[in-house]
Amino acid sequence: MWPLVVVLLLNSAYCGSAQLILNVTKFVEYTNCNTTVLLPCIVYNIEATGLEELFVKWKFGGKYIFTYDGAKREPKPNINFSSAKIFPDDLLKGNASLEMNKEHAIPGNYTCEVTELSREGDTVVELKYRLVSWFSPNENILIVIFPMLAILLISGLGIVALAELLGLVYMKFTATNQRTIQPPRKAVEEPLNAFKESKGMMNDE
Repeated sequence: MWPLVVVLLLNSAYCGSAQLILNVTKFVEYTNCNTTVLLPCIVYNIEATGLEELFVKWKFGGKYIFTYDGAKREPKPNINFSSAKIFPDDLLKGNASLEMNKEHAIPGNYTCEVTELSREGDTVVELKYRLVSWFSPNENILIVIFPMLAILLISGLGIVALAELLGLVYMKFTATNQRTIQPPRKAVEEPLNAFKESKGMMNDE
């Protein structure tokens, strides 16, 4: 019997609290991929039955950047945060979260203050900007390597190195198989020498 009484008393105290109980969110991150930023503000023990009982204020840097007067159904964003808005239809569900365009978002601490008749509460959330790359680490490596390969190919060094490597691989292959015939070096050397001559890379004899 006593446990049931204790539970009922606790529930009564929670619902009839003189203070509104809001969520605790340490920080929210946004990146260059975001188009909007959402700062969470959730009231857990809201009892209002009409918007006229609610007043919402968002503060940044000691100044109010957005207010919503439920009695007048009037949102007032600061001129520097003109895209800031809340969702009035969700207010009676306890949702006073603030949304704004990324262009108006400034990293720092934002304070949400909600007043319900004679009760009020607030919560602070930090907004952080996180720099991310458009490409994965492997893609970044390829971005660096491809221009280098292009330079080598344009200068002819890449083709020369490839031709010499093919010649060495061929000779190694024939030696491994213990063939008695001489490897056709001319098949490799003549095209290579012709290429070097065209590039002016042959040494003067």
